[in-house]
Amino acid sequence: SGRFDLELFYAVHAKKVDKLSGRTAPPTGRWRTPKISDEPLNPAPSSSEIIARDRALNQVRLRLSEEIAKLAELTPEKLKQVNSDLEKQLSGPVDNNQRVRRVAHGSLVALKQDTRITSTKPEPVNMRGLLELHNYLKFHNVDLIVVPVPDWEEIAFNVMFPEYEGLLSAKRLGVIKALSDSGVEVIDGTDAVTSTYRESHNELFFYYPSDSHPCGITHDVLIDLLIERLQRYEFWDNPPYEKERFTIEREPFRTASFSIPGQSSHFRFQYPDYRVFLDGNYLTEFNDSAARVIIAGNSFTTSSSCRPTAPALLAAKSGHLPMYLYMNGFLPDFIATYLIKNEEGWLRNRRALVLYMQMFNLARLRPFADIRNRMQNLYSISSKMTEQLDIEAASLLVNDEPIIASIDDERSKFDTKSLVGRANTYERFTEHVSQGRSAGKVGWHLLPRNERTKIKFPIRDLQINTRRQGIITFSIISFPGISLLRIADEKGRRILQDPLSRLFYTPFFIPVSLSPGQEFIELELTATWYAEIAVIANIQLHF
Repeated sequence: SGRFDLELFYAVHAKKVDKLSGRTAPPTGRWRTPKISDEPLNPAPSSSEIIARDRALNQVRLRLSEEIAKLAELTPEKLKQVNSDLEKQLSGPVDNNQRVRRVAHGSLVALKQDTRITSTKPEPVNMRGLLELHNYLKFHNVDLIVVPVPDWEEIAFNVMFPEYEGLLSAKRLGVIKALSDSGVEVIDGTDAVTSTYRESHNELFFYYPSDSHPCGITHDVLIDLLIERLQRYEFWDNPPYEKERFTIEREPFRTASFSIPGQSSHFRFQYPDYRVFLDGNYLTEFNDSAARVIIAGNSFTTSSSCRPTAPALLAAKSGHLPMYLYMNGFLPDFIATYLIKNEEGWLRNRRALVLYMQMFNLARLRPFADIRNRMQNLYSISSKMTEQLDIEAASLLVNDEPIIASIDDERSKFDTKSLVGRANTYERFTEHVSQGRSAGKVGWHLLPRNERTKIKFPIRDLQINTRRQGIITFSIISFPGISLLRIADEKGRRILQDPLSRLFYTPFFIPVSLSPGQEFIELELTATWYAEIAVIANIQLHF
């Protein structure tokens, strides 16, 4: 899958190391649960070892300062040069035999496609980074590892589902804070993402370079993501945004808390918060994007089961390996709560390491990056087209029936209030329909789960004499929740598959062929995961 399995590594490594645990089970002929002692598993180091650690730590600090000096020297011109070098490396034919390698430019990590086949023999595995991590864990005397599993390409996921933005970043910081409050020394390795460093208790953390933002400057990261978001959802009515119009206020210690399901107790923690202003106006929707903007969720579903933690916890307690939590699809605050409530005695006065690591197959999330690229390409093409036809949403046909254009339409045969769900969601739905109706630009209809819905866009007013290529654009906001929308042409050929949001209009750009005398553009929409009410607006045909 292209990911490295830490658990397997330690299982193999354990066979090579003698006396990992001083205890042995008595030979009674049956398996017995190893006895768990309350004493620390790792004894206090000798004075000579402490001196050796200090020397090694000074070397680490020196390397870290050199890294920071390199980053400080990166001017915009140098970054442009690096980017152009990377573009040259990435250009060229790609075949099935390509090998993907990671090439590090200081702290900048890029994906290089090497299409030349130099040898048919398998290459030896590069263990340098792995050994570096293992030595680091040994050096820090680490008992517990927590891996939140974020990923660089999840920025695309983050843009697709803005309601998740910052969710895991705040909760990851909650894990760190909660573990710290329980007496566990937490070394936070995730700050490497933004190429910054900080002190954790009495030690500097160090971790070999992971995927960092190309700029490495938190302020610029925020602005870039925000501009991208605003242009994604508002480019029909607004010109491109300029960075000078934005200001950011940082609140370093914002307080939050998490309650524990079924219990009255809860724990509090603090995390840095960014307040973003556009032309002096506070943007509330961006408020909770919180500390590390480029950390986002990596799973559509979250699990409340902690069964996978049990074997790792047992192995850590019996002294066989540092504890390793692989949080793919987990809510970190739940795991922190579980550890604190159930393992507080064992965790006290121990160290935990929270790492930013790439632990799973990146190809799973690559389609989201492709969605962004395709949308941007089609938008740029449509903006260069010279002619435009505006289509009224109320004139659309859904399964050969007129689309519903108001809340109290008699043709609305289904109970929208119960379908939409919660009261505040229903209020937002009615608000969208009533506001849009006053402008004459909104229609809505039910998209039943996994049922094909045919939508016809009338284009009788189109004045063309020859066959033309065009792009039809429209935007959809869905209720009650998030869905995935498949769009096919009139012959059933799938054109694209895009996520929908219930907070923002999602724009769609569909390439179409136009003929003289054509009356309709017909598309087939299928929503998955939920029964959806789709509100459609901003329909334009560019040709």
